[in-house]
Amino acid sequence: MRFAYGITLLITFCVASFAWSQEGTPRENVTAKGIVKGVRPGVLAVVTEQGQQWLVKTPERPQGISFVASANRSWLRPGMLVKFKNSFDAKGKPAALVRQLEVISLRADTQIGLTPDAKLAGGGAGLFSDDEPAKKSTAPKTMSFTVVGTLRGFKDGNILVAAGRTTVQSQLDEKASISVDVSDYSLARDGDSVQVSGWYYLGQRDRVFSTRLTISSKQKLGMEEGPDKKASAKKQPPKKEDVEKALEDLFSS
Repeated sequence: MRFAYGITLLITFCVASFAWSQEGTPRENVTAKGIVKGVRPGVLAVVTEQGQQWLVKTPERPQGISFVASANRSWLRPGMLVKFKNSFDAKGKPAALVRQLEVISLRADTQIGLTPDAKLAGGGAGLFSDDEPAKKSTAPKTMSFTVVGTLRGFKDGNILVAAGRTTVQSQLDEKASISVDVSDYSLARDGDSVQVSGWYYLGQRDRVFSTRLTISSKQKLGMEEGPDKKASAKKQPPKKEDVEKALEDLFSS
């Protein structure tokens, strides 16, 4: 019976290449919490707290998506946007280990670069340069900064980050905590918690257009690394018929 229900949703969902267009039909706003049942390109299968089975279309804007989890160091890859705090001397050499690292997505309030955690005496002149500091400088030997930039390299715990016009280097503590908050719903796995805000056409509550999607996962990223991990990222976008076939099992188990 559940399989038949899933097929019914599949057929109605895939009409007009996921357009779900119902011009002139009244809409109803909806907010709900639930559990992820399946993930496919542009779609999440969700079972709500009330036991309703929904197919949820992901937000059109990446800014409407938030995937939150923790990760192992092995999950880190060049190109990721990272954020951390560390202390540096006048020439930009790190003075401490990084014990907390965040992997984030670029959002409206994201400030790329180095932001001092306290007001710098003398405007911070000479910091991150090879110039010798002035003899009468009142600046402390080290200063704490919040660093936001692109991870360029990661080897043996050493991270190289391009933070705007400045490239900084730091050492990641072996027991450092790595948190993730990115606009990538594809990282979601079955069993993850999800909160959906969006709308549906009246009479079609099982097909929701989300405007805000927050997914929280207790599964640590990097625990399932394998030889096929990189290869899967190079696959071509799935064809419509492949997506339709894949959706068939969203509510079948």
